[in-house]
Amino acid sequence: MNSTMAKLLSLLIIALFCNCLTVDPPPPPRLSAPTITHVAIKAMPDYTQAYNEAIFVYWQKNALDEITPSRFEVIRQAVSDSFPTTIKNIPPTHDSIYEFTASFVNLDRTEENTLFYRIFAFDSLGRPGDTSAVCTVSLARTITLIRPGAVLNDPPGNEIFKWEIPEGINRNASHIYLWKSDSLLWESDSVWYYSGGVAKYPEKGLPTHLSPLMKGETYYWAVELSIIDRNYPLSITVSKFYVE
Repeated sequence: MNSTMAKLLSLLIIALFCNCLTVDPPPPPRLSAPTITHVAIKAMPDYTQAYNEAIFVYWQKNALDEITPSRFEVIRQAVSDSFPTTIKNIPPTHDSIYEFTASFVNLDRTEENTLFYRIFAFDSLGRPGDTSAVCTVSLARTITLIRPGAVLNDPPGNEIFKWEIPEGINRNASHIYLWKSDSLLWESDSVWYYSGGVAKYPEKGLPTHLSPLMKGETYYWAVELSIIDRNYPLSITVSKFYVE
């Protein structure tokens, strides 16, 4: 082979290598939809340590996903909302969130409300995964708490707690909670009532370890409302009183 042919062959080989395209590996599959496992309505202390009603949403990521989520986003929308609300940048290690219902806009608590929750995850490439099925939450109208008022200035009788039962919620079960600071002092047994009228509890007074209540202290109390065919409360109404 003469030198001219050798040069031409070398140039051809160089040209072939220069024209080779670099092929990137295919991206990983997108994340599957997480599953919302259950919801709960509880009373939680806020940043001022005041107790308020909150909705908790719990989920599980898909165990078959080959990659780890980089963050989650939860979408909430009420029937009365024109647009959904998105809760963003939830860390990938979390499997629940809670929201104080007092922060919801356009939520009329004199009526029953239906809320819809969905969740999805983002991967490390910033791609959103599939969205979960809708989880529906029924939020009952708030209960009117009657007694005690803001100040308790006389020794409580046997029926220290009184509240008004909403009309139209038949066979409702209530729990009463009592807190001081961030400690739960007491949770009653289920108290069954029918709709309408005024409920009173307890019939035999507070438990011995709570009686008498300490003067000069602020207590929070709440009535949790459920009905027999739901596996979570419909509402929890919170108030506070000062023992004078």
